[in-house]
Amino acid sequence: MTVDWKATLNDLRGRVPPGGGGVVPGSLRWLEARMRERGANPSSVRNIVYRDVGTARDKGQLRAVLEDLARELGAPLPDGPVGAAPAPDDLELLGRSKKRAFRQFTAGVRAGRAPRLIVSGPPGAGKTVLLSRVAAALEAQGVPVVTLRLGGA
Repeated sequence: MTVDWKATLNDLRGRVPPGGGGVVPGSLRWLEARMRERGANPSSVRNIVYRDVGTARDKGQLRAVLEDLARELGAPLPDGPVGAAPAPDDLELLGRSKKRAFRQFTAGVRAGRAPRLIVSGPPGAGKTVLLSRVAAALEAQGVPVVTLRLGGA
């Protein structure tokens, strides 16, 4: 089943009543918490919503979370395919701190400095997306890119 996750989520978010404070139902943090409660990978939420990338199990769990929210809001999800989501800009997947790191690093290179970028984090945090975007931006400016991948325990 092909689901336009972003459109579905935006529709549900528009139905959430205002107020209450705290984590808003339908927000990415709220979805991650619900996925964690179900034993699914909470780090997969952004990849599924914005790129339709994730395991069948995680997609099924996210759909179940959205169905529960839809029932609470009185707005059932469509049963069948609703079309593929449009491909987003990769930076849309990243949080503010990663977007800031991208802008600062590429600005430093454009200014003639030689900044270094060290990226670490758990699976699904956006490391590969950030680095591929930085590399593409630099290569588009004719800057040679060297990538060093380290692994370990």
